[in-house]
Amino acid sequence: MGKIIGTAGHVDHGKTELIKALTGIDTDRLTEEKERGLTIDLGFAYIDLDKSGRIGIIDVPGHERFLKNMLAGVGGMDIVILVVAANESVMPQTKEHFQIMRFLGIKDIIIGISKVDIVDEETRLIVKEEISDLIQNTPYEGAPIVEFSSVTGEGLSRMKEVLDERVSKIGEREIENQFTRLAIDRCFDLKGIGTVVTGTLLSGLIEEGDEVVILPPGHKTKARQIQEHNLKKSRVSAGERVAINLPGIEKGMVERGYLISKEGQLTPTNRLLVYIEPVNEIGNIKDMTRVRVYLGSGEYLGRLELIGKRKVAGDEKFLSFLVLEEELIALRKDRFILRFYSPMKLLGGGLVLDAFPEIRRRFSKETLKERKRFIEAKDEDTLLFFINNNHLPQNKIRKRMQLPPAGFKKICDNLLKDGRIVILGDEVFSKGGFEEIKKDIIEKVALFHKKNPLKKGMDKEGLRTALKIERNTFDFLLASMDEINVEKNYVKLSSFAPKFDKETGRRRKRILDSLKRDLFKPEKLEDDDLVRNLMGEGEIIKIKGNIYFHKDAIEKGKDLIRDAINKRGPLSAGELKDILKTTRKYAIPFLEYLDKIKFTVRKDNLRTLSENK
Repeated sequence: MGKIIGTAGHVDHGKTELIKALTGIDTDRLTEEKERGLTIDLGFAYIDLDKSGRIGIIDVPGHERFLKNMLAGVGGMDIVILVVAANESVMPQTKEHFQIMRFLGIKDIIIGISKVDIVDEETRLIVKEEISDLIQNTPYEGAPIVEFSSVTGEGLSRMKEVLDERVSKIGEREIENQFTRLAIDRCFDLKGIGTVVTGTLLSGLIEEGDEVVILPPGHKTKARQIQEHNLKKSRVSAGERVAINLPGIEKGMVERGYLISKEGQLTPTNRLLVYIEPVNEIGNIKDMTRVRVYLGSGEYLGRLELIGKRKVAGDEKFLSFLVLEEELIALRKDRFILRFYSPMKLLGGGLVLDAFPEIRRRFSKETLKERKRFIEAKDEDTLLFFINNNHLPQNKIRKRMQLPPAGFKKICDNLLKDGRIVILGDEVFSKGGFEEIKKDIIEKVALFHKKNPLKKGMDKEGLRTALKIERNTFDFLLASMDEINVEKNYVKLSSFAPKFDKETGRRRKRILDSLKRDLFKPEKLEDDDLVRNLMGEGEIIKIKGNIYFHKDAIEKGKDLIRDAINKRGPLSAGELKDILKTTRKYAIPFLEYLDKIKFTVRKDNLRTLSENK
């Protein structure tokens, strides 16, 4: 796996000359760069180190006017050589580039003092002191300082030694179970080959022949040919400088800032929750301030929608929504740089906390308090925040957290082990949310029983819809509750039994007595809670319309008809009516019911028994 070295520093301090002296490669590739002796855009090279092997190098422009080009390259760097010319010392762009490195969380830096061949020893000491002041009380305090001259060669071997030592200590980027993200910084046509893009593979891996997608536009293509440092590769992984031939893609379809990824891994967004650290002495930052955003290799326009305040002091870290004017790909924990829209002064650095934030009342103290929890949150805490003491489908949470399946599973396993979540089917519940939903189900069903003491239970689908739970998950949930019984499409409390007041009890007795007294000439009944309750208990059976028979009538009728057909053979409806000693009004619906339950079979005008009856 590769690592990336970068340069930074003020214009004309010798960054490009250092790379050429170390590698023999001139990174000034544009005609204008060579004519002006000034790096305008990104340049690329590589160096072979004893311990670390072949390492990619990105040379960035130092002039303020080309800062956006510098920012397009610095994001994927593992280690940066901050070049300071001995004859000029720390200059404005030195300080700005240093701030940018700190904001972007560059792992390590080496400070190179260039052009030492044209100054005396006293000047060197002064430059070292000014550099020490610059890095004091920062993560880079104590960084190695190497003095060199690209002209005489002084210090170049030492620079290589220090580079090799520092690079070898940088941990490898994880490639397994990571999304593929290649930040495109160049696109060009090669005769006979087609469109080629180059960039830094920030995470994941790409193999020759892989189907890939260009985001945000969503152009689909394949990685037909892959190179790293002019060598053909069948596979490249995170941290490597990559060139890829993309068949079917025209140069005009690709822009600097686009990403190459795999289908279905990443989703574009235009609204982020961010945490911003401004540079000192920039004055107050107001709500809706228009900004330039530098994330990955791209530049975007957007506005800051402050949270909890309408303005913040320039020396105060703050939370904000960042609303973009076009879609981009951003992941939680991505770092980025902000500049004011005009004049293009550096505003600060930021950290993405949520790429798909929910929109709430942003000036409320409660919203500010909630969002502050994101700043230092672990992945497990973030998952719980997204669930919000409730429940969500696993796939929805995973996509919002922007995690590959294996990484998401690991977080869920940790939370399950700690008893902080419950997973039923595809749904993830917070422990508190799970208990609240069970409590809510019990309360809803109990209230239903109270209002409907004769009904056998609450409609299961209606309850599920009210709770907004997926069907399979709802079935798992109900099955896990000892307090609940499910009968067909009804949900009831395990302890529930129909309760009758005195009047209803008397009516119940009268109906059953009447139906038992005249088994085959039953009284008509109107459909109501009591009648439905009797049906639910199996005491009566609805035959047709308002005709109900007692359960004993069904069994006795079946016995009479079975005996008669066994003795006499198939019988007509009239003959069966006489056997039941009823009228045609009741006999026909009764016989049709027996046909329906497959006790009898009608053939023309006669009925016989079904098989095994």
